[in-house]
Amino acid sequence: MPRHSVQEYLGVPESWPVVEKIKHEIVLMPNKQDVRRARRQDPRACALHNAACRVFDIPNCAIGGRWAYIPQRNTKGKFYIARMQATGETQRALRHFDRTGKMPEAGFRLFQSLQAITIRKKMHIIKNGIVVKSGIATRRGN
Repeated sequence: MPRHSVQEYLGVPESWPVVEKIKHEIVLMPNKQDVRRARRQDPRACALHNAACRVFDIPNCAIGGRWAYIPQRNTKGKFYIARMQATGETQRALRHFDRTGKMPEAGFRLFQSLQAITIRKKMHIIKNGIVVKSGIATRRGN
């Protein structure tokens, strides 16, 4: 099976960048209609997908397993694709839905990818009380 870009997979323009450093959480609350119209085993048609498309008025998104790709608009109105990570509870609910077709009634959280957090921490190297960031050294506490 050929690999596709996220943009191709979602059917959105290639000009929409994938962004991992998201400063907000998303809480999705699927209603009965979202669950009824959902298809099992399909990240582009699950109950959380239907809820995200309804709430954000977006053409498509993918929510499956650990990762979610949800188109958003920035403050200037330009689209980007937020790469979010699902909590353990959300992942369990998705697995339960894929097996049974039933979604628990709750709010499901998606948050900033842990990879983005790890990358940011790696940029700050501390040696002997000195914080070195991008080659610039500053003494802590000064």
